[in-house]
Amino acid sequence: MNEIHRKILSILDRDVICELKNAENHIPESLLFHNHDGCEIYLFLNGDVNYYTESNGKKLERGDLILTRAYAFHGSVLVSPALHDRIVINIRESVLSGLGSPETDLSECFLRTPSCELNLLHLEEDDIRRFTELARQLQAELLKHPWGSDVMSRALLQQLLVMIGRLTVIDRPQEYPGIMPDFLAETFSYIEDHLCEEITLKQLSEHVHHNGTYLSRCFKKLSGASLTQYILAKRIALAQKLLREGHSPYDACELSGFNNYSNFSRSFSRQAGCSPREYQKAVSGLWKK
Repeated sequence: MNEIHRKILSILDRDVICELKNAENHIPESLLFHNHDGCEIYLFLNGDVNYYTESNGKKLERGDLILTRAYAFHGSVLVSPALHDRIVINIRESVLSGLGSPETDLSECFLRTPSCELNLLHLEEDDIRRFTELARQLQAELLKHPWGSDVMSRALLQQLLVMIGRLTVIDRPQEYPGIMPDFLAETFSYIEDHLCEEITLKQLSEHVHHNGTYLSRCFKKLSGASLTQYILAKRIALAQKLLREGHSPYDACELSGFNNYSNFSRSFSRQAGCSPREYQKAVSGLWKK
């Protein structure tokens, strides 16, 4: 259970991560519903994959580009696990905020849709090739650290973000046939709306008009986490947001739906890997760099 908790709330260990992934280096647990303390760029290349946010999902096609803002929950399900080729780039918020200029906000592309919705673009083959080449160069700079790699990495990342930004100017968020069952979308919505209140399986099953056992099984099949694990992760994520905004750990405990501080601190440490106070100090240090 602890391992699943660690996967749901993911803290990036580097400022920028760029990976060209395939089925051979795929770790199944990484596909569980999770979030990051940074933005994510995900380009789907090949495979049979369904991608989900908290409000809907899509069967991916080659060239689908998904932009996920920091702390938004998302995940994917391999319909056929033999093949899953994609490019994934993660960027810490503190780094992203420093890549633009007074005239150009490179974070805008991540904010086109609410955090619970799929922020989707579709690349044609020429753009796929260009994006892939820039990503390969970025990955090499980050892995090999040649002289000047910090400058080159920054420049390549800026090129990728400008490319994406220009596409968003001419391309509205893609419409797509949703694949998430309505009762599961309603479950996610109910949890979001009542996060700081007591949430029971009985309440959820009555709200979505489905048997509790069936609801629990379907929810875990899609998200990779039980309802209890997911609700706890959401509350910890809310507490993290409050801590980043400057609330005290005790206020964050109360405002995120926990009944006592000892339980909050223990749950927070188990999922985030550090205490609430240590987390607040760490994120404050990142923004001051």
